[in-house]
Amino acid sequence: MSLDAPRPIHRDRSVLLLAAAAVVVLVTVGLVLTFGVNRPPELGGLVAGSDAPPEGIARISWREDEACLEVLRVGEEPREVTCQFEGGELLGWRDGTIAMRTWSSVGEELVFVEEATGAVTRRLVPPEESKDLPTSPYGAVRALTSGGTMTVTDAASGAVVWRVEVPSNYRIDVSARTGDGAWIAMVDSASRLLLVAADGSAPPRVWVEDLGNSYDPLLWEGTGTVPE
Repeated sequence: MSLDAPRPIHRDRSVLLLAAAAVVVLVTVGLVLTFGVNRPPELGGLVAGSDAPPEGIARISWREDEACLEVLRVGEEPREVTCQFEGGELLGWRDGTIAMRTWSSVGEELVFVEEATGAVTRRLVPPEESKDLPTSPYGAVRALTSGGTMTVTDAASGAVVWRVEVPSNYRIDVSARTGDGAWIAMVDSASRLLLVAADGSAPPRVWVEDLGNSYDPLLWEGTGTVPE
């Protein structure tokens, strides 16, 4: 009757160490998936009736095969005003009319949209000089990150609007100020629409949690130029 050979102790220890390492990896992955390692700064929400400007914001949003003019107001869901164009550039929003330069397979046009109804009130084939029309001040802030700290400054005055600890991949994509200069809207790399006072008196608040694509400029109501 033969006896079984003894099991190598060092091999058992190696298996245990490998198993323990695997558990650590799984736990780490679980924590990353649950909590994230590059989470954007935590901010409070913006609620209706709070200290916020009454003006709305217009932007170009995108579906799979078309662009849409979208309006956002505090306390309301984002609203599609009109769609069915291939791309556009916001020029101005005054007296209930949003002017935009659009382009499609039929060419380039100046389009005038009634914000309340979405009705296109005028379409003009723009002359060459319309290309020189001023646009809304899209770049309202500058954001510089150093040593894990982002400093956001007013592009006009240089005043610090916001200073916060951020992960390495966090950034501000677009920004725009109200006509009176008191408020600045920003879209960050987490696709959140943020609102902050231009004097930096308080941290930004989250206006819209998930704005979708975040690279298109914003246009405040009462800013920009509406051509004649």
